[in-house]
Amino acid sequence: MPKASRLALAVVSAILAAPAALFFFAAIGRTLQPTAHEPSRTLDTLVTWFLGTGGLSLLVLLLVLPFVAVLMAIMLLLREWATDPTLRSDLAAVRRALRPIVRRPALLLAVLVVLFGSVYFSALVIHGLVG
Repeated sequence: MPKASRLALAVVSAILAAPAALFFFAAIGRTLQPTAHEPSRTLDTLVTWFLGTGGLSLLVLLLVLPFVAVLMAIMLLLREWATDPTLRSDLAAVRRALRPIVRRPALLLAVLVVLFGSVYFSALVIHGLVG
């Protein structure tokens, strides 16, 4: 498959997944503060619009399109894996580089907790600043 075709397939799959991603993040974002304040009000408007589109439209936007996007992305990944020896060797190098970290579960868990804490406390600070 030519490089342009692979890129087009990846872009189309991202576009197909975009409505579900928008709904997902809007649904989460609107709960961060009261809907009387921005950006929660705008996110609430997005969620309300999605829910107001009706049963079949909602089914297509939030289930069918993302499902097709995931299938297209899986197809692209499998084709790349099968036809690109450089990709396989690069991933093998990543696996070799990550092996020492994975062998230390305490270190891995500590890194994950630090990452989670950074995101969590950043959200708390933003919430506190916004009101």
